[in-house]
Amino acid sequence: MGGQGGASILPTWVAIVWLVAFAAIAASHCRHLAASHGQRRAWHAGHVLMAVGMVFMYAASASGSFSTPGAVWQVMFGYAAAATLAWMLVALLYRRAVNALWPMLALDLGAMAYMWSGTGLVAPLTWTLVAYLTVQAGLWSVSAYREIDGRWQLGGGSGLSPSGGGGTFSLTVARSEPLIRNVELRPSLIAMSLGMAYMFVAMLT
Repeated sequence: MGGQGGASILPTWVAIVWLVAFAAIAASHCRHLAASHGQRRAWHAGHVLMAVGMVFMYAASASGSFSTPGAVWQVMFGYAAAATLAWMLVALLYRRAVNALWPMLALDLGAMAYMWSGTGLVAPLTWTLVAYLTVQAGLWSVSAYREIDGRWQLGGGSGLSPSGGGGTFSLTVARSEPLIRNVELRPSLIAMSLGMAYMFVAMLT
């Protein structure tokens, strides 16, 4: 596993279970990605990338001799997180509404980049991420993302737009694009958060 020389840090059977789980998560988000468009497609693509990264992470743990170029994954996730943040900044500068699920994805991608740093983990930061991911799993379990999606947002502006004849206008408020809608993602999102948290704990112990 990159900085750890491929040494196994988890019981093999546990690593294999998580490996299979993340493969299923990747397949699920690939299916939703293919059926989506616009921002939803990009959001699912981010989760596919994370799930595939976790498949390789747990594969590295399951096989003591498995060698993975951790620096490549670290750079990939770092660029993905930076690209997400850059897009959010541009959208906010243009007074466009940004769904509050985007900052969460950027943070998750950043956590993946940090995870692939291997021996560069710092205990206080890592345990903070474990706590964050555990809380995140809890929020997914109670469908809190339904309240966040399309309702909580960053930026956005209001203005006057024509509302029929007679020169009348109505006040409109820019709303962010929903990223989940009616898709049931609780199992995959809960497993994603818990699997990442579990790996962080295993890398510290």
